[in-house]
Amino acid sequence: MRLSPLLFVPTFFLILAGCKGLPFFSHGSTRTSGGEESHRTVDGAFAHAHLEFQEASYDGENLWGRLLISPIEVELRIDKRLIESIDLTVDSVVSCETGEAIPYLILDASAPSRRDEDILTLKPGFWYGKQVRLFLFAEHATHQPSPRCFEAVVAYHAVDVKNVARVRIRAERAVPTALDAGVPHADPDRTRTIEAE
Repeated sequence: MRLSPLLFVPTFFLILAGCKGLPFFSHGSTRTSGGEESHRTVDGAFAHAHLEFQEASYDGENLWGRLLISPIEVELRIDKRLIESIDLTVDSVVSCETGEAIPYLILDASAPSRRDEDILTLKPGFWYGKQVRLFLFAEHATHQPSPRCFEAVVAYHAVDVKNVARVRIRAERAVPTALDAGVPHADPDRTRTIEAE
């Protein structure tokens, strides 16, 4: 997504996925006394959606892929722009090997005001998809090494309802390997397609 630099001003914060006790870092939905998530209702029905992340790839800084959304039972108003940190937030990032929390970036972004043409009313049974990028790591700025493999939980927020759906994504950066004699190693920054779970 390309936005004018004058209208889109990202800043980022390095956090640990476990810092959910602080209000600034919390993106969780309201929970009932039984521990179940409660979502704001739309027309008297609970709002949920199917969320898929396809054709995912990871280059050491960014997680790229195609996000697909489909409402369940009730229609949802969605912002077609799917802006990172507004419509999409990362709830957690953990190591594939150890399951321990990994520090990652949260963007604090301002974007152009939502216009009527940015909003799509999506009915159950229909899907909306768009290529998205989640900027998670910045080794050059934070001096923290980017993980080789991680699992992230990404939450989607509709126009009227927060935390409508979540998807877990596993991403692994390709490891350079030697080829035939005399042929240089593979580019360590080259990405490979990985499967979203």
